[in-house]
Amino acid sequence: MRGAILTWLRKLLGQPGNTADKIANPEVGARALQLGLVHAGRGQWTEAAEAFRTTIRHASELADAHHNLSIALSHLGYAESAFSEAQTAAQLNRNRATLLNLGNTAARVQELDVAAESFSAILELDPYDTACRYNLGIILHAQGRWDEAILELTAIQFSGKPRVAADLLLAAAYRHTGAYRAAGALIDARLKDNPEHLDLHIEQARLLC
Repeated sequence: MRGAILTWLRKLLGQPGNTADKIANPEVGARALQLGLVHAGRGQWTEAAEAFRTTIRHASELADAHHNLSIALSHLGYAESAFSEAQTAAQLNRNRATLLNLGNTAARVQELDVAAESFSAILELDPYDTACRYNLGIILHAQGRWDEAILELTAIQFSGKPRVAADLLLAAAYRHTGAYRAAGALIDARLKDNPEHLDLHIEQARLLC
């Protein structure tokens, strides 16, 4: 794997003699990326972040380095910096992993439009990505885009606790659009299987007020 990364870094940095080659060292970048992944696997996020920063110094256009740095920064609690790195990673390589991380980091810093766009982009790649559709439903709900939230949440194929969580959001969206009967029927159906679920009772009380 290291050999493949080294080859990629050399291609990324261009031909020998360029200014970038006098500063950047692809072997150092490749080693740092591998070291960062090892640290990340051990939960050593400070060390992982520093290793990924080293990789970026030697290959600033490597999406994996920005993506992994974003994840490390998220674990360290640096939400804004994690979001910034996620944006760079998604710009360099637009795939499910980078878009999902961008959506998650955007949500944490209340960049809800970016989060919605990211999750929507994933669904364009895979319309059957249920977890992503649920994330999009949450974001649309938080934005008060009730009709869109209803559309996404009704398309989710969940069961058990995840289904209850999705239907709580769906019932609230119905309530906000004035569809009280649909909301009530949904809550009543879930209470039959989950009679002691507190949040279901709270939503039912809101409907009765």
